[in-house]
Amino acid sequence: MRWVRRWPRCLKTVRELANGFEFSFSPEPRTAELTAEWADSERLCCPFFNIEILSNSLRLTGGEGIKEFIRAELAGWFQAM
Repeated sequence: MRWVRRWPRCLKTVRELANGFEFSFSPEPRTAELTAEWADSERLCCPFFNIEILSNSLRLTGGEGIKEFIRAELAGWFQAM
C-alpha cells in the first residue's frame, strides 16, 4: 500500500458528508491511477464502502458507523490536515 502513505502529502482537503467523507488531492500525475488501484483493493476487503472516484478526489460513504470507521482506518489522512 505504498500509495496510501504518499496520499497525506497530496491531500488538499477533507470534506465531511452526511454519510462519509470526500478527500481532494493535488493533481499529481499518478494520483488518479493510484486512487483507482486503492479503490479496487478496498472494494474487495470492504464491500460496505461506497467508493466514488471523482476528478482529483475520492468519496467514501456508507451506512451507519462508516464515518467512525473511516476516521480510524485513515487516521493519517486526517492528521495531515
